[in-house]
Amino acid sequence: MLFLELNDWQMTAWDEQGDRVLQQGVGASIAPGQLSFGEAALAHSRSHPQQFNNRYLYSLSPDPIAGDLRPAKNHADLIYHHLIHMGLPNEPIGLCVGGHLTNQQLGLLLGIAQEAGLKIAGFIDAALAQSLSVPATGDFHVLDIELHRMTLTHIAVAADHRDSTQTIGLDGLGTASIVDGWMNVIADEFVQKTRFDPLHAGNTEQQLYDQVNRWLTEIGIVDRRVNVSNGEASRDIEVSASLLKDKLRQRLASIDLDHIQRLVLSPRAASVAGLQALLAERVNYIETCSADDMARNCSTLARGFIPTDVRRIVSADIAVANTDTAAPQPTLANATHLLCEHIAYPLTDARFNGHVPQTLQLGEVVRVGDQAYTAIRLE
Repeated sequence: MLFLELNDWQMTAWDEQGDRVLQQGVGASIAPGQLSFGEAALAHSRSHPQQFNNRYLYSLSPDPIAGDLRPAKNHADLIYHHLIHMGLPNEPIGLCVGGHLTNQQLGLLLGIAQEAGLKIAGFIDAALAQSLSVPATGDFHVLDIELHRMTLTHIAVAADHRDSTQTIGLDGLGTASIVDGWMNVIADEFVQKTRFDPLHAGNTEQQLYDQVNRWLTEIGIVDRRVNVSNGEASRDIEVSASLLKDKLRQRLASIDLDHIQRLVLSPRAASVAGLQALLAERVNYIETCSADDMARNCSTLARGFIPTDVRRIVSADIAVANTDTAAPQPTLANATHLLCEHIAYPLTDARFNGHVPQTLQLGEVVRVGDQAYTAIRLE
């Protein structure tokens, strides 16, 4: 069986051995001369906006397309053509989908997939699949990110049973919003320093987009040098990390996190530069899922599929280790220090007494007072 995660920022497929079959951005364009998808389409997203669309998976509807994207006439057509374009193997597929999708939308998706020749075995809740391996004795929330929204899912934990009970779609808070925010900050800097606006023409806007979009999954937010060419003229400026960080913090301010005690980031959300650290300013306990666990978790959840009926899996029974007798998981006790502003403090430091868990996984972020600390290991 193949597992395909539908996400309007990145679509990813794995086989049952956990090997990634593909990962592809979502976007369609006819600017290259024919209907193209993924990176080929994104390369024309700003220079030819009337011949580009990246909202078809977001809407998951038969709504008509604005602009010219022949032969597709509506969003459902684009989904169909994109699935065909992916060239997936001819085997049963488990579709991982967000909990915010309605049964009506899943019915439409099932019909499109079947029309494209795909054998859909069932649907799996994405947040449940992402977090199934996270050790937990109490409820937690999973934050995922798409192109046009974030999703916040409540996972209820009762002994060895887990339920994905509610997913809230946070529209306008996806990676597109982050990139647009950073582009606007940079454009303001260009205007102030050079009196040139790179967003004024499609060619220069595309250059800026290509640079900023690459930053999304790089480690941390750092000072950047941006270069834009217009005709024979080339302009470049320095953009400080503080400006980019402040813009992202501003974008995240609208998320209500006051009621959340434990926040788990999907691997995709954790990959966004600066996101985890800024969320840690507002949540006391934050951690990330392992991307390596996704295929195995999907295989576990797929046991609930019924060959004669396409089901949506939103709950699972799992084996929970007895914390009094089970050997500790090696990845849960690897951290020796907590890092803050380039200074590493040992876990035994008095400032952490009673404020951090007994075991920390590498990369986890905990908040003590007004400071966010990242768990690391020093030999």
